[in-house]
Amino acid sequence: MAGSPVAAQFRARLDLILSEPTPFIKSIVNSPEDEAGALLEIDLEERLDQYARERSTLVERLKKLSADEWQKTAVHEAFDHYSVWIMFRHVLNHEMLHAYRIEELLLKKDLD
Repeated sequence: MAGSPVAAQFRARLDLILSEPTPFIKSIVNSPEDEAGALLEIDLEERLDQYARERSTLVERLKKLSADEWQKTAVHEAFDHYSVWIMFRHVLNHEMLHAYRIEELLLKKDLD
């Protein structure tokens, strides 16, 4: 099974920012398939295992970045300024939003 598209996009962004003098980052847009509900068809357990493996590898890579690499900037299509640090802060905030939504659903009194 191939890596998840989002994980691959952020690995590619990191590689681009660290390797190019003036990298340009395009916004991530959901595919028409995802918008139509394709993610409801995935094997959740398999995808969670994949997520854990990929995140572990990514965290190990991020731990090795120098202070200068964390501050390396890029031109972003939608943001006024962008850096490796901002990119991964966004990833963390986005994932925390998902975690919050899951917790919110699990805590609802009317959940069957």
